[in-house]
Amino acid sequence: MADRELIDYYRARAAEYEQAYYRHMPARRREIDDQVEDLRELVRGKDILDLACGTGYWTQIMSRTARFIAA
Repeated sequence: MADRELIDYYRARAAEYEQAYYRHMPARRREIDDQVEDLRELVRGKDILDLACGTGYWTQIMSRTARFIAA
């Protein structure tokens, strides 16, 4: 697959990957909320390199408290 084809493929599948978090399920939502808070504290004020960042869901969360983030 050419680079452009890969980009298009994963863009088209991004919403499907996001569903993996099951945010529509209350118990799973609470679990994710706890993970979000833990992660924000873990990266607070730090420089972060996010490899294999996928859809960017966790990158966006870290960007709110990290000093710098490269993804």
